[in-house]
Amino acid sequence: VKGITQDFQNPNTGASTDTDFGTNFGTMGRHVIADLSGCKRELISSVEYVQQVLEEAVVKAGATIVNSIFHQFSPIGVSGIILLSESHCSIHTWPDEGYAAIDIYTCGEHVFPQVACEHIASKLKSAEVCISSLERGIENKMIRHHNRHSYVHNAEETKILIAETI
Repeated sequence: VKGITQDFQNPNTGASTDTDFGTNFGTMGRHVIADLSGCKRELISSVEYVQQVLEEAVVKAGATIVNSIFHQFSPIGVSGIILLSESHCSIHTWPDEGYAAIDIYTCGEHVFPQVACEHIASKLKSAEVCISSLERGIENKMIRHHNRHSYVHNAEETKILIAETI
């Protein structure tokens, strides 16, 4: 699961990318969407375990839990969502496939969704993690009538590509 935290500054290591979204983009939140493959079937089949892992993850990321709801499907599978003061974290598991889909959206600069993602992937023993990271929000008013920037994240190469349009 190494390398997940390089999209944004990690509070544990201080690592960050060279991308300067804060200057050019009035960010409202960070959104991490991840596909976890090769997860241990017995782990992603247990609603109690999955809920514990997600709650630990969001707290570790600096978020505040408001409420959570998790459901055990029959015969197998788990879905759950945690409502955060800063937004949400959700998961859906397919134990037969060893697959889990996670979605973490947070507002504010004190919460680090990539930390939560790393924790979840580690605890579910994911063999492979494919991540899309987005900065969500509106353009900064100072650049609204000048250049507009589009940011595309290529998770495979872990690069931020910037395309300017006028």
